[in-house]
Amino acid sequence: MEQFGSDDFPIEGLFNIVLSSNEDLHKETENLSIRDGTTDEIVDFAKEKGFKNLLIIGGENTNGQFLKAGLIDEIVLSVHPLVIGNGLTLFGKSDFDVSLQLLGTKKIDNELVQLRYKVLRDKND
Repeated sequence: MEQFGSDDFPIEGLFNIVLSSNEDLHKETENLSIRDGTTDEIVDFAKEKGFKNLLIIGGENTNGQFLKAGLIDEIVLSVHPLVIGNGLTLFGKSDFDVSLQLLGTKKIDNELVQLRYKVLRDKND
């Protein structure tokens, strides 16, 4: 949550589920739930709230867990004109491979490009 400024979070008009292992931060309001849990527990919680789709905006650990569990259908990457020498990976150091199919590209402005991929589950996708 440190990544978001107070004006940016929670994201307006959406129900926000934030994963945190810090129990001191756990709370629930009308449009926000801060909790921990497995990928299946989070998906079940979202279903209980009436949601069919989730948008995962996470760090490498969260992204990797959901991808490895087969719970990600599409990946949208925004490419910024910045090279960072050190940093985190998108999906952590994982023991799995996932094939992707490019669905499209979109130029957002003069500097930002967005890539959209379908996650292929098997050779028939």
